[in-house]
Amino acid sequence: MLDWIALGVTIIGYFLIIQYKHWMAFVIMIIADILWLVYYALRHEKSSVILMTIFVGIYLWGVVKWKKG
Repeated sequence: MLDWIALGVTIIGYFLIIQYKHWMAFVIMIIADILWLVYYALRHEKSSVILMTIFVGIYLWGVVKWKKG
């Protein structure tokens, strides 16, 4: 259940970053990343490091895209 919530928050965050370039989107993305970390910590999976690297990369891409206008 937590994985679906985290996925939904992530999709909403990406949509806000791409469409509206609003600062609140980055707050939502931080919340989504925390949800993913909690989810994978509870499942004791090692793939969380790879997943978090992908999320941070996309998050930073969103920041760069937002700064460029």
